Amino acid sequence: MAFAIARLERPPGLEALLDRHAALDAFDVDLARRQLLPDLVLVADGERRAGRGRGLVLTVEVQSRTNEEKRWRIPHYQAALADEHARETWVVVVSFCAAVSRQLAAWAEAGPPRFEVIVLDAARVPVGYDMVKASARPSAAVLGAALHACRGDLDAARWGLKWCRGCPPRGACVTRPRFWPR
Repeated sequence: MAFAIARLERPPGLEALLDRHAALDAFDVDLARRQLLPDLVLVADGERRAGRGRGLVLTVEVQSRTNEEKRWRIPHYQAALADEHARETWVVVVSFCAAVSRQLAAWAEAGPPRFEVIVLDAARVPVGYDMVKASARPSAAVLGAALHACRGDLDAARWGLKWCRGCPPRGACVTRPRFWPR
């Protein structure tokens, strides 16, 4: 979903997830103490490509407020995970706040370390209002409703809740959002 919204070519290998965890192996005691961990890490297998390794790593960060420390932590996550898995490594930041989106854009223009992320926010993820389209892409529908609701769009919040109420129980439908509570 993130690559489609960002209008980037989807790297091959996303079909075969190997691991899904919120951990980063760190032997540095100081790093472990400070909890320098991304919110979610997805590791996928794929064909070996010249200079890019085999498969990819997708790191997801969710931010609801600005945090200056993330300017240095996010490139650390990306570098450490690329080293650990020897795979192309992408970072997606879900921004629930306009100030976070502005901060991320400013960091992308700053000096080293390089700061490249795919930003999913209310400006980039549309709110749906179409139940059929939402059923085809439930995660995108719920994310769009949540992002817009957090920015004060009550119609988006109502639509998202209405759509979620109509979802079948978890496991009964493959289109149910992956993050739906049990």
